[in-house]
Amino acid sequence: MDMWQNLVKTAVVGTQRQELKISTKNNPLGEVLSSLDTNDKEGSLLAAAGTISLYQQAGKSSVIARKTTLKTCELDDFTYCNSLSEQHLEIMLSGEYIAFLPEWLQLLAANKKVVSPKYLPDLLTKGIIQHHWRKYILPVLGKRGIWLAAQNPEWSYAVSENKDQIWKMVV
Repeated sequence: MDMWQNLVKTAVVGTQRQELKISTKNNPLGEVLSSLDTNDKEGSLLAAAGTISLYQQAGKSSVIARKTTLKTCELDDFTYCNSLSEQHLEIMLSGEYIAFLPEWLQLLAANKKVVSPKYLPDLLTKGIIQHHWRKYILPVLGKRGIWLAAQNPEWSYAVSENKDQIWKMVV
């Protein structure tokens, strides 16, 4: 029986009912496993699980190393809203005066301002829940907001709807 299967079987049954039996072969893993303290049954089971898991992962390339690098976002064309506006936005995003959010977003867009990066995730999430607010959210996301939306499948509405909006402006 495989060492891992034996370990899982012992963990399921319990160390009081079944003794952990690990065959120590003449390899580095066997050497480490044979040095575990067998007096502490539960501790040695957990230590063996950790050791075997690490041994299995050794030599494999990291998930991070295999991923492609992210393209950095471009700088926004418009400036961010001021700190007082940010305070108002924070209050609205927390649930107070939420009914004023569409009007606030319209005013922000009319003044050619974009939302500070700090609030983009909350605002993009509001767009998932409140579909009818998307038309107010999209103009104030800026390039950073569109870039951020492209990183999360749940926010993909901002990327696809923004492309539609740009196409309509061109035509």
